Amino acid sequence: MLDTGVFDRWPEVQSPAITPDGRYMCYTIYRQPAGSQTLVIRSLRDSWEKALPGAAMAAFTPSGGYLVFLQGGDSLCLLQPGAGQAKFIDRVGSFWQFDNRGRSWLAWYSATAPIQLVIYDIDKGRPQTIWTGKTAGNLVVDTAGAQLAFTADGKVWYYHHGMPHARPLLAADSALAGITLVNFSMDGKRILCLLPAGNVVKPWPQAPGRVQIWRYTDAVLPPCKEKEAPVPCFAVISLKDLQLTRLQEAGEELWPITGGATDKWGLIIRKQGSGAVSRYYLISLVTGRRKEVDFPFAGISPAGRFLVSDDGLGNIHTYELATGITRDVTADISVPAGDAGYDQPALAAHRGLGSWGHWLPGDTGILLYDRYDNWLADPLRQKAPINLTNGYGRRHHITFRLIAPMGTVVRLQDTLILDAFNNDNKDNGFYCIRPDSARDPLPLTMGPYLYYAKEHFYLGGEAPLKARNAGIYIVRRCSATASPNYFMTQNFKRFRPLSTVYPERSYNWLQSQLMAFTLPDGRKEQGILYTPQDFDPHKKYPVLLHYYEIMADRLHRYQPPAFSAGDINIPYFVSRGYLVFTPDLHFTTGAAGSSACITVIAAAGYLSRLPYVRADKMGITSRSFGGFLTNYIVTHSNLFAAACSDAGIVNMAGGWGTYELNTGMPLQELYERSYYRMGAPPWQQPDLYLENSPLFMADKVTTPLLLVHNKLDAVVPVDQGIAFFTALHRLGKPAWLLQYEGEAHNLLQPDNQLDLTIRINQFFDHFLKDAAAPDWMHEVDASGK
Repeated sequence: MLDTGVFDRWPEVQSPAITPDGRYMCYTIYRQPAGSQTLVIRSLRDSWEKALPGAAMAAFTPSGGYLVFLQGGDSLCLLQPGAGQAKFIDRVGSFWQFDNRGRSWLAWYSATAPIQLVIYDIDKGRPQTIWTGKTAGNLVVDTAGAQLAFTADGKVWYYHHGMPHARPLLAADSALAGITLVNFSMDGKRILCLLPAGNVVKPWPQAPGRVQIWRYTDAVLPPCKEKEAPVPCFAVISLKDLQLTRLQEAGEELWPITGGATDKWGLIIRKQGSGAVSRYYLISLVTGRRKEVDFPFAGISPAGRFLVSDDGLGNIHTYELATGITRDVTADISVPAGDAGYDQPALAAHRGLGSWGHWLPGDTGILLYDRYDNWLADPLRQKAPINLTNGYGRRHHITFRLIAPMGTVVRLQDTLILDAFNNDNKDNGFYCIRPDSARDPLPLTMGPYLYYAKEHFYLGGEAPLKARNAGIYIVRRCSATASPNYFMTQNFKRFRPLSTVYPERSYNWLQSQLMAFTLPDGRKEQGILYTPQDFDPHKKYPVLLHYYEIMADRLHRYQPPAFSAGDINIPYFVSRGYLVFTPDLHFTTGAAGSSACITVIAAAGYLSRLPYVRADKMGITSRSFGGFLTNYIVTHSNLFAAACSDAGIVNMAGGWGTYELNTGMPLQELYERSYYRMGAPPWQQPDLYLENSPLFMADKVTTPLLLVHNKLDAVVPVDQGIAFFTALHRLGKPAWLLQYEGEAHNLLQPDNQLDLTIRINQFFDHFLKDAAAPDWMHEVDASGK
C-alpha cells in the first residue's frame, strides 16, 4: 500500500542530454537520494557509466568534450566522458556555456564577495576575470560566442573577446532598475531587453474619499488589487549608437518573431477591452516602426521570406515580407469548419489545421497538419496542397505529427519521423514518410506506451532527443504500469534501455483498462478503469469517478504518487483498495452541467453492473470546472454515496460577473465561450444560467459533500464555495468546507497538500468503506481546524 511518506522520495528520471557525436548521454534521477538527485552519465557504445550523487545543472559543452555541472552547491565540475577525469572550480554561482570559433568557453559569477565575472577557455584552462563588483544580474551571449552583456551594479555591461575587461554599455539610471537582458540579435548588433519599471500601469484616478471610479468607456476595467505588479516592457539596445528604444506601450503585448534567418520583427497585440477584437501590428525590432496587419503573425519561415499566422480557427496565413501580400494557404485543403472536434463555443468552428514551423529549403513549401494527417502547402498558393500521409491518419483515427523541432528545414528526399497516436485504443509510437510523394506512412513501432504525442501535449510525453551529428535518438517511454525511462534507438523499431528506475515495482501498483459505455441516446463514450495490481474479480470494491473533460487519452500515462493540490491522486487511492474510473465528457453548449450529469450517471450505471463493483459505494470528485460539474451532479442525482468538490462554481451568473483577481481581467469569455460553454451572456439566456447554477437546487442534495475552497482563489471566487456551504448548512445537509490559509486556486504549500490528501482519503473511507468518521468531521481537531 502506498503511504504519503514515499511521495517526496519517489524517484523520476528527467533532463537528458547527448553529445553531438552520439557517444555519451546523461540524465538525472530526481529525489534519489531523498531530498537530492543523482546525475548519471553513460556511454552509448560500451558499458562505461558513472553516477554522481548531488550533481545538478548538467550540460555537455557544445563540442561534447566535457560534461559541466555543479557539485556540492558551488563547485563547478568539468568531467571528460569516458575517461572520468575531472576539473573542479570552487566557489561558483551561476554559470553559462558557449562556443567561440570552435572552442568551448564558460562564464560564471563567483559565489563570494566581491562578486567576479570570469570567462574560461575550457580547452586551454585559462580563466580571465572581466568584471568585479557588488551585485550581479543576468547575462546573455551572442550566437557567435564573441560578445557578452550582463547587468550588474545598476548598469548594463558589455564585453567582446579580446577586451581586457568589460565596460559599461549603459550608465546607471533609475529607468534601468530591474532591467533583464533577453538576447543578442542574430547579427549581434542589438540586445533585446525587458524594462519592468518602464511600463508600470498608472494608478486609477481616485476621487476624494479614496473612491475608485469605473467608467463604461474604460477599455480595461480597474484592477481589483490595490497595487498591480509592473508589466514588463520590451526595449532594444543598439550597440552602434548605444540608444535604448522602447518598443511596447501600456496595454500591449509584444512577441518577438524568431526561428528564421532574421529576428528583426515582432508582433504587437493591442487589447481593445472585454469582448472586443484585438488589433495586430508588425513592429521592426530595429527601428520600432509599426504596420497594422489582419492576423497575429507570430512565426517566420527559415529563410525569412514569410511570416506565418494561425487565425485561431485553424486557417493558416502567410505574409510575404517582400510584397506585403497575405495568403490563406489552407483555403484549398478539404477540411471543413469544426473538424477539430472541439466542443467549447470559442473553438467549435476550428478546422484543426496548424503548423509547427517545418519548411522545405528556400521557403518553397510549408508543412501543415489537420486533426490526423500531414500536408505540404505552397506559401504562395500557386500549387495545390498535398496530403503527405495520404489520408491514412483519418482512415485509421491516428494523429501524426513530425517530431523534428520547430523551424526545421526538411528536404523532399528526407525520411521524416512522425509521432503517432491512435485515438481509438490510445497506442503511441512512430511512423515515417518521405515528403516527395503522397503514400501511406510506414509503421515503425506502436504499442501500449506513451513515448511522445506532440498534439496530445497534456499527456506529458517527451520529444525524442537526437545527437546533432549522428543518427542516434534518446526516447523516453512509459506506461501506466512502468515509470518513464530512457532508451536509445537508431531506427525507432528497436530500443535499448539506458535507465532502469522503476519504483512502482516495490508496491501494489495499478493497472489501467480502456472501457466503453453507452449514453441514453445511444452514443458511445470511453473511460479508464484503474484497478490494483492484485485485483481480485471475486471481491467487491468501492469506486471513485474522477472527471474533467477528455480523460481516456491518459490510458498509458504514468501517474506518480503525489500530494493533492485539489485533485485526488489515482495511484494512492487504488493502492488503498479503491477502483477509479475516469470517463470522457463531451458537452452541449448551454448545458455543460446536464451533459456531465448524464455521462457520469451512465458511467456509474455501467460500473454498477460489473460483478466486482459495490454499486452502493460509489463516489465522485473533481475540481475547478470539474468542481462545478460535481456540484451540479449532487443537486440532480442521489446515486452517489459521497462527493468531493474543489473550487467549484454554484452561481453561474455570479461567476460570469467576476474577474481574475491577479490580473483584473473579466471572466465573461471563460463562461460564455470556454470551459463553462454557456454560449451567451445572462441577459440573452437567463434560464440557462439558472439551470446551470447548483445553488438554486441546494435543497435537492442528499449526497454527503466535502467542499474545498480557499480564500485567495483568484479564478473561482471563494464566495461561491461559501454560498453553497451556507445553503447546505441551513438545510441541514451533510457538508463540510475546508479552507487553507494563504492558499489560492491550487494548494502550493507541502504541509497543506499533505493535510488535504489525508482528509479527502478519510472522507471517502468513511462513506465508501464504512471506516469510522475522523474527529474533524464532527468537532474541532487537535490542530484547531
